[in-house]
Amino acid sequence: MVDRVQVPISTTQRLWLHTNTTQINLRKLCLVVKLLLETDPSDEFFLSDQFLACLISTTSNAVDCNQLSTTKLVATKLIAEGSLWEGVQLLCLVGKVWDACTYLRAGKHWDETIWLAKLRLSDQEYLDICKKYAEFLINQGRHQEAALLHASNQNWEECLTVLHLGQFRSLSLRLLDYISSLEEGVKLDPVLVEAVRLEGARFLLEVGHLEAAEQYCGLIADKGKELLSEYNNSMAFA
Repeated sequence: MVDRVQVPISTTQRLWLHTNTTQINLRKLCLVVKLLLETDPSDEFFLSDQFLACLISTTSNAVDCNQLSTTKLVATKLIAEGSLWEGVQLLCLVGKVWDACTYLRAGKHWDETIWLAKLRLSDQEYLDICKKYAEFLINQGRHQEAALLHASNQNWEECLTVLHLGQFRSLSLRLLDYISSLEEGVKLDPVLVEAVRLEGARFLLEVGHLEAAEQYCGLIADKGKELLSEYNNSMAFA
């Protein structure tokens, strides 16, 4: 027969257990929640006390015990103390998914942010998160990844803009041709279309595809004529 091991309990722990047990039995639940929330982050029981506060506020019918505000408070405290994932889980449990995504995004956990947004947020909110991620990728010089993200959401103009700004001239031109072939007739900024065709034509001239370059120059009127004129002059003096 195995003897039970008794773990020694300190005086502070005995006082804490006695106080909170008494208050719970007296149904003074909001006072218990308040005491639990005041646990110092350096205390070894900090994490368990915060979760217990959430549990009591959730199961209590007391008017003064607000489940949502208590859980949000605990979540932000946990995140501030470095327990990001525990805080995010609590926010998701009470439906504050956008806030959870915001904290994940602040911690540069973009894969998890996109996954959670896709799973729990509305379509528009998900697109807003994707836009922020695309901006982050662009600032990191990862234009192709940002373009792929926009393409996955069929945000064709944003996709084309990113490729154009990243100087992916051939790819931009091919994407523009693809967008133009779509049956739904995607509307694009005429200035962007002209810029993509001009840079695409310039690229084609640089690699020796004169016939294709002339075709695109014909689609951009005066600027196309100027580009061909510059090219012919340069070849004459070559």
